[in-house]
Amino acid sequence: IFFPEKISVIGNGMVVNPKSLVKELSYLHEEGVTTDNLRISDRAHVILPYHIELDRLQEEAKGDNKIGTTIKGIGPAYMDKAARVGIRIADLLDKEIFRERLERNLAEKNRQFVKLYDSEPISIDDIFEE
Repeated sequence: IFFPEKISVIGNGMVVNPKSLVKELSYLHEEGVTTDNLRISDRAHVILPYHIELDRLQEEAKGDNKIGTTIKGIGPAYMDKAARVGIRIADLLDKEIFRERLERNLAEKNRQFVKLYDSEPISIDDIFEE
């Protein structure tokens, strides 16, 4: 991004947190940095709040054997990508598809939160509106 003659790419093999991305891009714009040379693949996978929560719960469950994760949801998002259930940037562009995939994934994640980690489920409406 800092080299305007170069194209910066968030590619299809990557995971991205849309909320963090918007925050970072806003900061860059405020500082006068153009992002015209940024390209984001519609096949990049999305980090959602349930990935972050799962990251936190898995780390806590390890007790003394914690690995020191950043708790940003990166690992769980890649797990969904590998399992072919991840939500992609393109899915965010169609509310029906996004909601359908979000419902499917969140149902599974909420079962894990409640049964494996004795934690509260996450509301689909909170994620969908975010």
